[in-house]
Amino acid sequence: MSDKELLPCPFCGAGQTLLRPETFWTGMSNKLVSVTVQHWCEKEDGNLQSVLQVKRKTQEEAIAAWNTRVSTPTCNQKLTEKMIAAALPQLMREDEDKYRALGQLICVWDALIDAAKEEQRNDNESMD
Repeated sequence: MSDKELLPCPFCGAGQTLLRPETFWTGMSNKLVSVTVQHWCEKEDGNLQSVLQVKRKTQEEAIAAWNTRVSTPTCNQKLTEKMIAAALPQLMREDEDKYRALGQLICVWDALIDAAKEEQRNDNESMD
């Protein structure tokens, strides 16, 4: 994979992704101010279309930021908004589905905490 190739969306795996340079006219030429990676997830029935954006000073930085992924959660299920949305109503019930939903949310929470800790470690190492 080349440095200029964008990875698929980490949430939908599809949709449309564009690189949009922002320039400023100096009077003699255009000067690059920033580059934005914009992605539109495909609409699902009854849901709003998701739009993701990553903005950096250069095209290489924008692509690198877009292509950065946190480690895959150790949960058996995918870490998705759909899973959280499906689990929340079950928490209001008074049966064993409540505990299954709670387990799913704890799994998601643990994966998010692990990803944040890893990101913090990487930031600290890069500062040294």
